[in-house]
Amino acid sequence: MRFIVLIPHRDSCTQWHAYKQSLFAQGLYGAFSFPIAAPLAIVSRPYTPQALKTLAAQLHKEKHLTTAPPLTCRAFDRQYYWCGPALSGLTLPDSLPEGIIIQPLFLCVALSDSPVPDMPHVPPLSFRVAALANCLVVPLKNRFSYRWFIGKRQWL
Repeated sequence: MRFIVLIPHRDSCTQWHAYKQSLFAQGLYGAFSFPIAAPLAIVSRPYTPQALKTLAAQLHKEKHLTTAPPLTCRAFDRQYYWCGPALSGLTLPDSLPEGIIIQPLFLCVALSDSPVPDMPHVPPLSFRVAALANCLVVPLKNRFSYRWFIGKRQWL
């Protein structure tokens, strides 16, 4: 599976790492199966650096992104649900070349084997600095195990 992902700057992710640790401690073992990122589109092949730069320039006007309930869960691979809070403050173009836009937008914080996992209160997160990147996700045979590769980031 190939995605275009939005990655918050690492300085804004400190509280999310603590949240993922609490999810893992409560038995949601998919809390560390995917990086903190928002899948924006499913694509058939990686975007070129120039295409990512063009998309980043279109999204650059969005200055303040926030997360909030409700919890969103999407099944991309028909095996596990990718879960996280809704992401607002970002307006994607109506269409992307060779891509399917993911709606509603959300910030993935965990993988679950049920569509609505029992997750504690989702802390709000606000960030102004983010990057776009190609992301390749390969499911492995172990439960909640994925190998993922994130390409070079293009900052908004």
